[in-house]
Amino acid sequence: MFVKHGFADLVRRSGFHDRLPARMLRGLNLMSAPSGEPATFGQRACAALTELGPTFVKFGQILSTRTDLIRPDIARELSQLQDNVAPSPFNVMAEVVEESLEAPIGELFAELQETPVASASLSQVYEARLKSGERVAVKVQRPGTEKTIESDLNLMRQLAEWMDGRVFEGQWMDPVGVVDEFQRSIQRELDFTIEARIIEQFRHNFEGIEHVFIPKVYSEYSRKRVLTMDWVDGVRVDQLTAYAERNCDPRHVALLGCEVVCKMVFEHHLFHADPHPGNIFIMRDNRLAFLDLGMAGHLERVDVAAIADLLYAMFQRDAVDCVDALMTVTAKGVPDNRELLEHEIAEFIAFEAQAIVGGGHVAKGIERATQILRRFNLQLAPRFALLLKALATIELVGRKLYPALDMVPIMTWCRSCSLMSSA
Repeated sequence: MFVKHGFADLVRRSGFHDRLPARMLRGLNLMSAPSGEPATFGQRACAALTELGPTFVKFGQILSTRTDLIRPDIARELSQLQDNVAPSPFNVMAEVVEESLEAPIGELFAELQETPVASASLSQVYEARLKSGERVAVKVQRPGTEKTIESDLNLMRQLAEWMDGRVFEGQWMDPVGVVDEFQRSIQRELDFTIEARIIEQFRHNFEGIEHVFIPKVYSEYSRKRVLTMDWVDGVRVDQLTAYAERNCDPRHVALLGCEVVCKMVFEHHLFHADPHPGNIFIMRDNRLAFLDLGMAGHLERVDVAAIADLLYAMFQRDAVDCVDALMTVTAKGVPDNRELLEHEIAEFIAFEAQAIVGGGHVAKGIERATQILRRFNLQLAPRFALLLKALATIELVGRKLYPALDMVPIMTWCRSCSLMSSA
């Protein structure tokens, strides 16, 4: 598979080509690079992961959040991996609903549309109406999903264990640890009762805030493999042609979206880990709805304090304190050369950070900082990797709506509010 998509050199350096079936592949001349138009590393990785199947696609999507482990250009290409697959037949999905909720479809819903409004590798979403009249979205897990993922995870772990210590420069990445992190993430995603609890926490956090809509979960129609929520009457946040008819303003929505995500981080310590345009809808009058809240990140108070210390050290141009703060957000290891790291951070602060901060380009600053970490074989703790990905993503969304967006004042204001509330 990897040879097919242009990774023959990696296979050679790993030593796997000296074993069967690689010897057979060499005899068939399949160890040569693929013919045709050249593709980037990221594009070839996307093609290989897509062909391997849905679990590997999700792994690529998760890996795209780890710019401390992979190059930013590869991360950007992996983030484009699509989780859209052909829908399973309605009768197959209806069996899951009836088995989970222990009643026939006709007794549960006044109506349930047979064509899904969304179809992903793990689940499908249907529009429905309850007997009491509420319009709802019903998320149903595909049958056989758990067994498929269990098999794929076993394969991933075997590959990671085999790669550990064998594969060139990438061994410092801790491939087993990365797979374990992914396993915990996808197993949470398979249990819709966990997603329901997360959604309810988000609803509690934004209770009374009119410009933010978090769908309500209907617990009596929800189980481990079925999740029933409020239907969101809205469109994607990047559908600019719909703004006028919904009385929405792109600039206002951009600022609001960034403010809400920063509030999640600095005040609630529970944040949407993937706030891309497909997960944020505009409703009416600049009201935002946040979807797919199952992929969430959680921070402790000490984590928020560490981020505050890091930002403060950068603003104070103190490279030593900045490195100290960086060490609190890394998952493993120490810098190969602390003195050299301090020197590079000092140069970054002196020559780049001011321009980045002055231009309000948080995503650019994050990308630059993670490049420095990678050079010194330092990994971010997974929760911080998710956080930086979330901040970078919402900033990019905001800039599409309002190119002059400046994230720094928003982050500073939210951080100040957080410090005041915890004092």
